[in-house]
Amino acid sequence: MSSSVWPREIWVNICRFLPPLALQHLYEVNHIFFELAMEQRYRQISLAYLTQSMLKTLLRLQDPEIAKRVKILHLHPHFVRDILEKDALPIVPAATMRNKIYDMAKNITDPGSLKFLRRKDGACRSRSLSFRTSKDLMKIVLDVLGNLPSLEEYHIMWCGEGLSSINTAPVPFVLTAFTPTIRKLSLDVSMDKLQSLFCSSSALDLPQLESLDLSVRVDPIWEQQLSSDSERSLSVTEGDSFEPIMKLIANHRDTLRNLSLSSREPLDWAPLFFSLPCITFLQTLSLSVPACAPHFGDPSGLSFFLNSHGPTLRSLKLRVTQLSGGGIPVADEEHLDSWISAALSQVDLPLLRHLDITSSLIPTNAAVRCIRRFTNSLHTLAFTGRTLPFSDIERVMFEFDEPGLTGVPRALWSLRCLRLGTVTLSPQLFDLVSSRMPYLERLELLVKEVVPSQGDCAIYYQEPADMQDESQIAQFFDEMEKRSFPKWNIKTLGLLRNTAPFRLEPQSKYWEILHRCIPSLIALI
Repeated sequence: MSSSVWPREIWVNICRFLPPLALQHLYEVNHIFFELAMEQRYRQISLAYLTQSMLKTLLRLQDPEIAKRVKILHLHPHFVRDILEKDALPIVPAATMRNKIYDMAKNITDPGSLKFLRRKDGACRSRSLSFRTSKDLMKIVLDVLGNLPSLEEYHIMWCGEGLSSINTAPVPFVLTAFTPTIRKLSLDVSMDKLQSLFCSSSALDLPQLESLDLSVRVDPIWEQQLSSDSERSLSVTEGDSFEPIMKLIANHRDTLRNLSLSSREPLDWAPLFFSLPCITFLQTLSLSVPACAPHFGDPSGLSFFLNSHGPTLRSLKLRVTQLSGGGIPVADEEHLDSWISAALSQVDLPLLRHLDITSSLIPTNAAVRCIRRFTNSLHTLAFTGRTLPFSDIERVMFEFDEPGLTGVPRALWSLRCLRLGTVTLSPQLFDLVSSRMPYLERLELLVKEVVPSQGDCAIYYQEPADMQDESQIAQFFDEMEKRSFPKWNIKTLGLLRNTAPFRLEPQSKYWEILHRCIPSLIALI
């Protein structure tokens, strides 16, 4: 069969295994490779600062055949400030005749590489993109952003002191890119920008929106807080309205499936939680709670919101975030522990299947209580973000021991996937997990170090740095060869690292030893 008549799906599957840069160099193979290479090259674009790279991108996106390939847009409206404040455009230095001839030849083979040439009046020009003033360039940017017919993900970052001088000038640029095809919207914005951003009804009409990631900041208020040396906690309640957020979520309550709410500064979100209507089909909720009091405000607000979505919520991700720098209040771990416990103690999520707790700032006691609350329904549990001593892992295992109606703890056979890290890998860790969770099918461990026996200290060489003593790893293998876990149902085992190399080496040796002592093991990742 000729390759020209192969189904497109076959070529797409082949290209999945090719690095993006390699794929871009295969556009001459056939028309399918050309289409796939073009889609890969222009699938995701970013517009941030007014540079020659951005001007070149604008030039290319004026072609409808290229604009239709853009699926993901990252917009950081710093270029608006560059245009308004400088009112001057980046200019390529005058080229020599030799370079001009080279550029002409290159433009024939790659029209997307057209150079901007210097005019006597100081403006920039090209064969397709020409402008004399900043107003002309603004019009070009608006035209490009308003003609992305296939856009599916839109990521907006509009915050920080650097953009305070231009007030609401970026609003038209941000709103222009909103199209009915958007499925995911990510907003990282200051509280003071929300009202101006969503005063337009067009921004609230996204009929296919399924995922909303919202990160709210209060930069100006935080700066005043630091300069005034006032109390340690910052709470924004009055004067800052959550009404734009409420309208955005309420208008898409029937299409949203995934919702993420995040704030690094402590904010009183309770009024929003109480006033939001039920999101009809919400399945995944991600919460990034500020480490400093009052966190998300009244914990009963979050409890009310979670219970309202108990009939549909299947995945919950919990994190704790904190700003860093001089003058930033220090998080009170005891207060945070009490707040998390109060927020989750009365929550009932009968369909919750996936729980992900990832943060070094979440107190261990709070994390364990959270796990305890949902053990009976969980299929997947991830507890990562901090170094977990053996005693903490034991506490997590014990939370799944409550007997069910048949005498066998229901949680033992309902939990199928467990991810822990970082941990010290030892034979005793395998003993613990295999005995406490015999029905587990997938185990992923983020490994910090390997020791032959629990309680041993890892020994590292000085040169090369961070390389563990090989004799300890050899002793670990010796101890594991003495063990057998015939009743353990584990199918997939992951032994991963947070730094390169991301797998434990030698991988073949780990597979040989573990496959021998765990007969059910199919894959080591």
